[in-house]
Amino acid sequence: MKPARLTTIALVSLFCVLNAGQAQAQFLDPGTPGVAYSPEFAGPVNHYLPTPPHGFYHDSPLHRLLQRTAHQSWLRLEWLHWEINDPGNELLGADVNILRLERDGGSDPRVPFDVSEPETGTSLDEARVADLNSMTLNDTPGIRGTLGTEFMGGWTELSFFGLEENVERVLFDNIAANDDPNIITSLLSDGSVSDSESLNLFNYDQSFRAVFGTQMWGAEANFIREYDVRGDGCRWEPLFGFRYINLDEHLGQIGVFNNGGTEADRTTRIRSRTSNHVYGPQVGLQVSVVHRRVSLAAQTRLAFALNNYLTQVRHTTTFPVENERSPFDENEREEEVDFTTVLQIGFNARVQCTQKFSLFGGYDFMWLNRVARAHETINYNSTRNGVQLVPDIGVEDDLGGFFVKGFSIGGEFLY
Repeated sequence: MKPARLTTIALVSLFCVLNAGQAQAQFLDPGTPGVAYSPEFAGPVNHYLPTPPHGFYHDSPLHRLLQRTAHQSWLRLEWLHWEINDPGNELLGADVNILRLERDGGSDPRVPFDVSEPETGTSLDEARVADLNSMTLNDTPGIRGTLGTEFMGGWTELSFFGLEENVERVLFDNIAANDDPNIITSLLSDGSVSDSESLNLFNYDQSFRAVFGTQMWGAEANFIREYDVRGDGCRWEPLFGFRYINLDEHLGQIGVFNNGGTEADRTTRIRSRTSNHVYGPQVGLQVSVVHRRVSLAAQTRLAFALNNYLTQVRHTTTFPVENERSPFDENEREEEVDFTTVLQIGFNARVQCTQKFSLFGGYDFMWLNRVARAHETINYNSTRNGVQLVPDIGVEDDLGGFFVKGFSIGGEFLY
């Protein structure tokens, strides 16, 4: 065969092959499952293969870690029925030197005694200083939630609790009409305790009331070290962590004098407010007796903490218009940081009902060493400007102890 003819046949064959490939590509839908040529790869692509997963999270080490952690976690929810440390037999005023026999009340200003109006010298016959003895802060409801996760060598617990605000009141109404002893707010004289004959005071013959409220909440994170103990028996497990507690209180006093209804009202208000922010590391020990269905535990935690506390006292007295005296308006505020400790002792029992649910109940006692309380931070002081009384009521830096205690009941849910 001649070379020219061979060349022609070769060119025609190459042209037919190229046209056949283009025709096949035109009739093959890229979205249709099948086998097609991909220029990025050395071979064909099979569209029947499942699409591989996309994204960082799916089937990643983070995803597997979170899934494993969730399967080793539990959630405990408890209803709290706690008792808060009440203010006790606290005077709503300053101490007074009263010259009388102990059998007649001694120097206790809660027992009625003879006193005179400091500016006019008018005898008030019998009067007394009110107190907070009748206030009780029992039956305070609350809630506590705990999220636990098991790790190698132990487990962590993140816990939060909150108590409902508990408010108590003392009320004396229609004092003169009921022929009751007047209520007075006794005052120091330049920081010193006065005799009953020369006592600076606020006098109320119409009404007097005091309102005291307290609220508490907190959170903590703990790691409990678990030793390699399997099965039933007794376990000793140390713990360490960090906790925060917030304790807020307020005390409001309002007294009204109108000279038996013959004069316009003279109203005196004394308000105090405290806010404690306690935070710090803690250590402790948990002792438990474990059984397949029932477990008992006792836990002690001690925190070495700081207390960033705020105290505020405000006093106002408004006079009738005809008195032509400017109202008293004093407002003092202090913020300090002090060292304190928090001790909490708890006992609990767990009864396993199903593989995923257990009943949980317990008792707690918590003690805070140095906190500011609303009824203990008022300095009932005064001075004299001639015959006129000049009150100097402000903040008294007085820190004391505080406790809460009570029962809890709830349930624990396993993931």
